[in-house]
Amino acid sequence: MSVKPATRVRLPAPVGSESSDAERATSLVVLTLVIGGVILIGLIVALTLIPAQLLSSTISAQVGIQQEQLAGSLTHQMETLFNVTANDLLSLTERPEVQSTGFVIRPQALSRLAELGSKRAGQITSIVLFKGDGTPIYGWPDAVNQRITANQPLAWSVDSAWIQHVRQTSGVQFLERSTGSAVVYLMAAPVTTVTDDAEVLTFELDVKNYFTQNFSTLNLSANTQLWVFDLQGKNLYQRHPAPDWTGSVSSILTAHDVLPLSQVPTD
Repeated sequence: MSVKPATRVRLPAPVGSESSDAERATSLVVLTLVIGGVILIGLIVALTLIPAQLLSSTISAQVGIQQEQLAGSLTHQMETLFNVTANDLLSLTERPEVQSTGFVIRPQALSRLAELGSKRAGQITSIVLFKGDGTPIYGWPDAVNQRITANQPLAWSVDSAWIQHVRQTSGVQFLERSTGSAVVYLMAAPVTTVTDDAEVLTFELDVKNYFTQNFSTLNLSANTQLWVFDLQGKNLYQRHPAPDWTGSVSSILTAHDVLPLSQVPTD
């Protein structure tokens, strides 16, 4: 019996099977590349956005700290400026020619007022010496003194109660008076005369120009506003026309370190 060798049968491949394998292989490659691309893009986005968010947060925190430091620095700078002006006022009240009630020595007193007024030009609008009943005795500049000499009223006035209040309160007082249509801000201090008359010397301050000149060196952007309030919440100065302060000033007094300048010079 003879044995025939086994025959290897090649079954025909299904129609399209080779192309399907190739297409599947190609699809896997494409899919892998797409997913890889998405992951790569995701990593780039994550690595870009997360540090940017952290950087933005860090910058915001640093800006906040810098603003607080700047505000604190400005507060003490303003205190220094008021102290300098107050000390100028006190030095005048202690001058013998200012303390004298004699008419002969008055030109020397006027010279002292003019010297200091010129030194503080643009900040001090006028300097006036008042009697105990509120009558002005003399003043600077010359236009003011001429009105006093001619018994003409000044833009603002004081009375005996106001004079008494200043004299009963030690130190230099920062006060305001109304002109009828506006408000003027004064520094006032009592004068001890040789005859013990109840006199008071005043500086009328141009508050807006006072702060503008002394804060002119600040490098503040147009987006950074600067306000100065008195203890009653009145806006004395703001760096830019807008925005205006819309909140309650009492919130500032409770939320921040406050340096009240109700009396100057401070210690």
